[in-house]
Amino acid sequence: MILLLAIITPPVFAAPPIPCPAAHFLYHGFLTFDTTAISGTITSATLGLKTYDDLSITDFNIMVYSGNGTTCWGNNNLQTNDWNSCYNNGTYDGDLMDTANYPGDYQFATMNIEPSVINKDGNTQFELISNKDLEAIEPPGYEYVLFYSANSDTNVPYLEITTLPDNTAPDCNILSVGGFSDSLPLQFSDERDGNLTVRFFVHDSDSDDLNFNMWYGGSQSAKTTEVVGDLNLSSAVCDSDINGVEGTYCEWDVETASVSDGNIFVTIEVNDGTVSDTNSTEFTSGILIDNTAPTLSEKYPSANTSDSDTTPLFWIKITDASAGPKGCYYTIHATDTNTSLQWADVNADNYCEYTQNPPLSHTETAMIEWRGTDNLDNNSTDQNTATYTCNNPPLEGPGQAYCGDRECNGRETASTCALDCPPVCGDKACTGNESFLTCPIDCFGCGDGTCSTTETALTCPQDCKPTCGDRTCAAEENCLTCPTDCGQCLEETTIFEKTIENQATEMQIEELTEQTGKSKQDTIEAFKKLLLKRKIKVTKAQTTPTQTTYKTTITISTKNTTTKTLKNVKILENIPKTIAETASQIKSNQEFKVIQEDPIIEFTIPNINTEQTAEITYFIEKKIEQATLTEWTPPIPTAATEIIPRPTTCLIDADCDDQEPCTNQQCINGECSFIPLPDRTNCGFGMECENAECTEIEKVQTAEKQDFTTIYIAIAILLIIGAAAWHYKKM
Repeated sequence: MILLLAIITPPVFAAPPIPCPAAHFLYHGFLTFDTTAISGTITSATLGLKTYDDLSITDFNIMVYSGNGTTCWGNNNLQTNDWNSCYNNGTYDGDLMDTANYPGDYQFATMNIEPSVINKDGNTQFELISNKDLEAIEPPGYEYVLFYSANSDTNVPYLEITTLPDNTAPDCNILSVGGFSDSLPLQFSDERDGNLTVRFFVHDSDSDDLNFNMWYGGSQSAKTTEVVGDLNLSSAVCDSDINGVEGTYCEWDVETASVSDGNIFVTIEVNDGTVSDTNSTEFTSGILIDNTAPTLSEKYPSANTSDSDTTPLFWIKITDASAGPKGCYYTIHATDTNTSLQWADVNADNYCEYTQNPPLSHTETAMIEWRGTDNLDNNSTDQNTATYTCNNPPLEGPGQAYCGDRECNGRETASTCALDCPPVCGDKACTGNESFLTCPIDCFGCGDGTCSTTETALTCPQDCKPTCGDRTCAAEENCLTCPTDCGQCLEETTIFEKTIENQATEMQIEELTEQTGKSKQDTIEAFKKLLLKRKIKVTKAQTTPTQTTYKTTITISTKNTTTKTLKNVKILENIPKTIAETASQIKSNQEFKVIQEDPIIEFTIPNINTEQTAEITYFIEKKIEQATLTEWTPPIPTAATEIIPRPTTCLIDADCDDQEPCTNQQCINGECSFIPLPDRTNCGFGMECENAECTEIEKVQTAEKQDFTTIYIAIAILLIIGAAAWHYKKM
C-alpha cells in the first residue's frame, strides 16, 4: 500500500528582503506530515518537494534532518527558539539535492527516507538546512532555492510511504515457569520461591510494536485473573529486538503471595494491534500454589507426662493437604540436655520422631518444642510444646547404683554413663576432651598425626583434613560444593551461565607478567599455541530447609591448536577482589599454585594432545554479579612446551638428543636410551630436575636476610680472572 501525505505546516523558504549592509539572513525550511494513519510494516518512504527557482550564485547541499520519531519543536507553531530544533535533537537523513544538479524549475526533488524515522504515533517532521550554513561559509550574495508550499494544490510537498498490510499474527510460546520447562508437577510457595518467573519467546515478521497480556486460571487457557494487561514489550520485559523481527526472549513475574492455594495455568497473549497469538502452560496437572503451613497433631507427650523411661521416643504428626508434609524442627530443653534446633524427616505415616539421648536422669523434666514444615517450606507459625518428666526412682538398698544418680559408682565409667562419670585417662574409654595427645592409653589413633583408613575429618579433625570424596560431609562442605559427600541439595537453580572467549590484550599480558615475574616472550609464544575460553556458572541451592548457598564455578578450557603435543602448560588467573578477596576463598580438586594472595593463582596442565582441549575447574562459595565480569582479565598462558618426538635409532650418542636437560641420552646397540637424571640436578639458572622434568626451584623466604657480600666478591674475582685469562689467550 502506498500513501501520499501532504504537508500540513508551510515551509518557511521565501524570497528574502533586501538585506541590510554587512548582514545576512538565514532561512530554514520545516516540513510536518501527519503520519498517525500509518499501519502495517513500512517498507520505504520518499520525500518530495517541487522546485520553483534556483537563486544561488554558488552551489551547496540542502541537508535534511528528522525528529527521529519525536517532535522537533513543542507545537506546530514555529517559534524563535525552534531554530535548528531538528538539527540539534534529531537525525541526519541525507541530502535532498545539490544545487549544482538542480533538477530545473517546476520539478520534484526527491530523496529516500529511512522507514524508522516515520512516527506512527504523531507527526513526522523534517528540517532543511544548507551545508554552508552549518559550516559557517559566508555567501557572496543571494544563495537560496525556492520550493512550492502547501498553498499550491498541485505542487504540494509530499511524503510517500509504502507499507505491507499487518496480516501476520505474532508467535509467542511459554518456555518455562520458575525455571522449569518439563511436564513434571510444579509446586511453588511464596515463602520459599517468591514470585514465579514466566519466560516466553516472541517472534513477529511484520515488525510491529507488540503488547502482551498475562492471566492465570484453574484450567488451560483460562483467563480468570489478570496479571498484566496490554503492556508494551519493552527492553524492561525482553532481552532485545522488542519488535520481535528476529525473535526475542521475554519474562514477567507472577506474584504468588495473593494467589489462592491450588493448581493454576498461566496464559499469555501477544498482539500487534491487529492480530494476536495466545499460548498457555502445558504442565499436565498445572502449577501447584501452596502458601498454607502444615498442621501438627497427635503429639507425645501430649501435655505434661510422667514416665519411668529414661530414653523416651517423642513424636508428632504433621499434616499438609497440598504439598505434603516434609519434616519437623525440634528443640529439647532438659536439665542436662539443651539441644539446638534439630531436623527430623517424616516417616511413612507422616510422624516426626526423636529418641531422647543421652538418657534423662532421675526426676528430670524435658520440654520439647515442635514446628512442622511442608515440601514447599511453609513453616507452621505456632510452636507445639509439651513436657515430659522422667519418674525413675533409685533402686532400694544400700550401695545400689544407677546411671543418673550423680555419682560415678559401681561399674559405671565415662563410657557407660557419661551423665555421672567424668572422663578419666586409663579407664579404657576415649571420652570427653581426651585425645591421643592427652591420653594415648585410651585414645590410640586419633591425634597421632596420621589420617588412618578408619578416620575421617568428622571423627578425627586433628589428623584428617576434609576433602571432597572422603565420604564425610565436613563443616565447610555442603551439597552444592561436594554432593559426593553431602548428597544432593533440596533444590538447585542456575542463576546465570556465560562463556567468555575474549583473549588477553598486550597491555594485560605486559602488566601481569611484570607483576608475577613471568616471561612476556614465553607468554606471547604460548598464546600462539592455545585457544582459551572461560565459562562462569552461578548456582543457587537450598542446602538445608532454612539455608540458601551460592556457588560460582569457573571452568577454563584450553585447546591445543598446534600439530604437536604440549606439556607443562601453565595458566595464570588474575582474579579481581570483587570476585575473591584472597586465594584462600578459591577451591578446586585440581592443584594450583598461589602466586599472590591478592589473588593470582597458577594451574599446570601436564599434557594436551594436538587439537585436544583440557579443562581447569575451580569454584568460589559466593554469588558474583555479571557486571563484575568486565573487570576480569582473561586467563593467560605463560608456558607451553612442544614435545618433540624422541629419536629411536642412532649411530652415536649425539643422534639421541631429545633436547631435554633432565635426561641422559645414550646410543646402545643402535637404539636410543633416555635415562632420567637424579632429582635436584641443576638444569639451568633457578631450575632443577624433578621426575625428569626441568622445573623452577621453589623460592623459600627466610626470616633473616642473608649476607651474600662474600659470595658476590668471589663471583666478581672469578669473573675478573676469567676475563684476564681470555684476554691473555687471545693475545
